[in-house]
Amino acid sequence: MLSSEDQHWIESLCLPAWENHQLRLLAHGLRTLQTIAARRQGDTPARASIQSWVLGQPQIGDDPGFTQAFVRELVALGDQFDQLATNRSVTPLSLELTDLLAWILEHRSPSPNLSEQDPGCDHRDRISALFP
Repeated sequence: MLSSEDQHWIESLCLPAWENHQLRLLAHGLRTLQTIAARRQGDTPARASIQSWVLGQPQIGDDPGFTQAFVRELVALGDQFDQLATNRSVTPLSLELTDLLAWILEHRSPSPNLSEQDPGCDHRDRISALFP
């Protein structure tokens, strides 16, 4: 559900692999919940709305185990977004990708073999420009 603009922005950050992965997962989740709700502000959709949307997806609707797990993950992610939004004094669906990045950077924890940075990028310069 990420737009090409979202994808390009994430790639331009040159984050270490683990943080890039975290940001992509959070961004996909946010955009999916925004799509389900058909808006980019307000509260996250109710579990019933999430389940209805997931079951309506032809690629996954026929796999009951996956759909149940996906619904659980989206609901849990919505709960995380609720907390993050409260801390930022916004609504969950109005969170921006920069909010997700800030959360990741605030909660950094070293992960073995996944924190290596792309040697061609100096991500510190790119990120510090976002958070002066």
